[in-house]
Amino acid sequence: MRRFVLVFVNEDPVAHLPPEDVRLKVGDTVRILPSVAGG
Repeated sequence: MRRFVLVFVNEDPVAHLPPEDVRLKVGDTVRILPSVAGG
């Protein structure tokens, strides 16, 4: 997964977890967002 993509399951960040550690259940919410940076 690219570092500029943020992935959340039920408000918990999961983008940097191994895929086998991410378990989805019926009713879970998955959000995929672009990372925002600036200065």
